[in-house]
Amino acid sequence: MKKKSASGENLFRALSVGLAVVTGAVASALSFLSLDVSSAVLRTLITAAFILVAFFIQLIIHEAGHLVFGLLTGYSFSSFRILSFMLKKEDGRIVLRKLNLSGTAGQCLMGPPEPVDGRVPYVLYNLGGVLMNLISAALSVFICLLLGTGVRGWYFFAVLAVVGIYLALTNGIPSGMGAVPNDGYNAAHLGKDPEAVDSFWKQLKISQQQGEGIRLKDMPDEWFSLREGADLKNPLIAAIAVFGENRAMDSKDFEKAGERIRLLCSEEVSIAPLYRALLVNDAVFLEVLEKGGEADLSAIREKDTAAILKQMRAFPSVIRTEYAVAALAENDRAKADSAMTAFEKTAKSYPNPIEIESERELIGLVRKETASDT
Repeated sequence: MKKKSASGENLFRALSVGLAVVTGAVASALSFLSLDVSSAVLRTLITAAFILVAFFIQLIIHEAGHLVFGLLTGYSFSSFRILSFMLKKEDGRIVLRKLNLSGTAGQCLMGPPEPVDGRVPYVLYNLGGVLMNLISAALSVFICLLLGTGVRGWYFFAVLAVVGIYLALTNGIPSGMGAVPNDGYNAAHLGKDPEAVDSFWKQLKISQQQGEGIRLKDMPDEWFSLREGADLKNPLIAAIAVFGENRAMDSKDFEKAGERIRLLCSEEVSIAPLYRALLVNDAVFLEVLEKGGEADLSAIREKDTAAILKQMRAFPSVIRTEYAVAALAENDRAKADSAMTAFEKTAKSYPNPIEIESERELIGLVRKETASDT
């Protein structure tokens, strides 16, 4: 099972890299038709700059697609993120926050409409970004044809079209092998299992409530429940179990959190690598809290997990575990103080203050342990 998952992930990575290479090659080839530059180095730099700018524009277009098609199908705005910058609805106004999620360049989260006869519209919301990339690529090609190759600006629209197609393919070809399942995977698999649609609705509803200042422990129990024998090989369904673990941590029910972690990290369950890494992060925190210097830290130092956690180093729960390891396992006061400085910096701009509140309580448990040891 693990080998199959790893081979699938490698295949998706190879496809993404291949598409990126093709995108770069096409953009470079088009530069010879438009850029009147003799220096190969300068031509390459200009091409690279155009690709980066086009990628940023198409990223905004992609997330705007989720927003537009979501609004058209009854969803309500929650947040809109490009890179680490997030616009979030808070107390009836839009505020700027910061959040960096490994494996995601952007994200548009929306509150879902209430189910009607057990049905929730999901296709247009999930594929809205892909559709907007394709529409913008088609418009860019049309503009290129109008301008002609001899007109300044032709090349930029050509690159914009190529990058739009690249994003449409990498997000539209179904894959659950990235850091999180992509849009195409969600749209394709939600239609196969009504329970997956229910789980999708719950995920969005939970995220919406968090954004409105409600802690996981205070949300309805049924949002975190799964029927006996639920298909945990479906990452959309397994994600609810992940939220259940998060809720157990928020409630300080560490026994239940440990049970969820062991279940979700087993080979019988399929969850996104990002979720798995954060679960391992929680598992190490619990072990350090219980065993102190005798805790086994190897799990967070495993190559793939360590790589994801490094990218998520500004995430509150990751900093909390870093603090616990430094304070209780390594007895490194300077490292612990550094972790707390990083935590306070993150807390100032983090989008969900209630998560910061929960993490402070967990950090407080670590401080009690350090105090009892002195």
